[in-house]
Amino acid sequence: MKDNKKEFLGLLCGIYMIFVMAVLPLYTGGGYYMIGDNKYYMFRNVSLFCLGVWLAAEIFFAIYYFIEQRMWRSMGKMRIKGHISLSAVDYLMLAYSVFNLLSLCLSKYRNTAFFGYRDWYMGAMSQLIFVGIYFFVSRRYDGKAYPIYSAEAALFIVIIIGFANRLGMDPLSMYTGYSVNDWEYSHMLSTVGNINWLCSYIADAVPICIAGYLYCCCASKNSGRAVKRRILFAINALAIAFLFMHGSDAGMFLAAACIGLCLLSGRLKEYKRHFNIFFKQGLLLAGAAMFTVAVIGTVIVLRGDVKATPNDSIIQGLLGEPVWWAVSAFFFAAYFAYCCGNEKGKHIIRALLLIIAAATGLLVIYWYIVRLFKSDIYAYSSGRADIWLAALEGFARAPIWQKITGAGADCFAEYIYSLTDIALPEVTEGYWEGAIFANAHNEWLTQLINTGIAGTAAYAGIFISAAVRYKGIFAGLLVIILYFINSTVSFQQVMNAPMFFMLLGICESRVRSRAE
Repeated sequence: MKDNKKEFLGLLCGIYMIFVMAVLPLYTGGGYYMIGDNKYYMFRNVSLFCLGVWLAAEIFFAIYYFIEQRMWRSMGKMRIKGHISLSAVDYLMLAYSVFNLLSLCLSKYRNTAFFGYRDWYMGAMSQLIFVGIYFFVSRRYDGKAYPIYSAEAALFIVIIIGFANRLGMDPLSMYTGYSVNDWEYSHMLSTVGNINWLCSYIADAVPICIAGYLYCCCASKNSGRAVKRRILFAINALAIAFLFMHGSDAGMFLAAACIGLCLLSGRLKEYKRHFNIFFKQGLLLAGAAMFTVAVIGTVIVLRGDVKATPNDSIIQGLLGEPVWWAVSAFFFAAYFAYCCGNEKGKHIIRALLLIIAAATGLLVIYWYIVRLFKSDIYAYSSGRADIWLAALEGFARAPIWQKITGAGADCFAEYIYSLTDIALPEVTEGYWEGAIFANAHNEWLTQLINTGIAGTAAYAGIFISAAVRYKGIFAGLLVIILYFINSTVSFQQVMNAPMFFMLLGICESRVRSRAE
């Protein structure tokens, strides 16, 4: 019976993982119209079914084992003993659930706090589903590779379709009914939709491919791993290039973080024995990604398809520029020099790259801060910084109990717009005329308004405890860092939050299996 339970729940978990990491990103509902709603309702219904079956099965087997043990004990046999072990991440997940429920109970906007704000649906029900995903996967994932392969395949398909869109092609007829001058033509992309949603999805998915690639490079050589290594190299190079090119400014920071983590993670004691491999492969990936940007950018300019990229993004003005060729050549040259050089030469290359990276990083951060506070991030608003300041003002004006428990999950707009004299950016023209901000475009400020200090502290605790517990799992470390970077300028939605909690569940499953 125990083997049947393990096999059944392992299969259910694997199928559900494929749904979240592969089916959901590729599902469109037929077009871009209401694509977010279509994805969410599909996610919610399938999740409630799978999690419901899991819980029902756990209850059934618990009752069965209880009766069985009573029978064995009555016959004088030894009782089978068991225990429930919880990690720090488990406790913080439970605390996050409790604070979301508390926020729901105390919210003035009960309906929104439960179901979520329209078009976003990140209410308490969704938050509980996310936590349920973590516990389901952490306890019932059997370690088989097929869900991971499906996630890697889905990422590749999403990127290929996205590049085709940027080249002015529409293989899925998603742009039917839209002209090249419409907002959708430049801001909706591939099978995910909004470029910000797509950026968040890649931040979750690409760590799986990068970690898998580096594992193949570090593991013993065989023909199977050689083929997998080449496939993952191509997916990673395309993914990093796509982060640069797809149109969301945050993508450039995520792409740079992917490269930087490959170059620097070998300094951590958990990966120190693989430092040279990590460093070389980081250089090679960077060179290939920059080369891809250079080639595709040049093709876009030659084809005259620049309108396929957002005119309010950084990348449009950089397409086809020689700088991409130069940067690509620099990384390839550094790679070959590192491979051929002696230890002294390698040390010089590492020091030179560190200096260049630090100087470039500081300049980019300074430039972005200036851009953030002194110019338009969106063509339809006065800047993301204004939303942040409005969120901080709204938090300061909340009563003490609301500061602690929040206005309710996904109730940012309900609360902020109830403060009629707050300085919120207004959308007075263009595609988004009359629109409102459903969140702060910063996940932490949104959490602060929605779930208060208590919920935000629990959420932060999840990140911190997970980083400590999963530091030996490169994919886990990478996804935590990339998700955090993206969360500072983005928001929870159906294409990033479920997969993030699922990946944490995979990491927890691996840690628990090692401890057994």
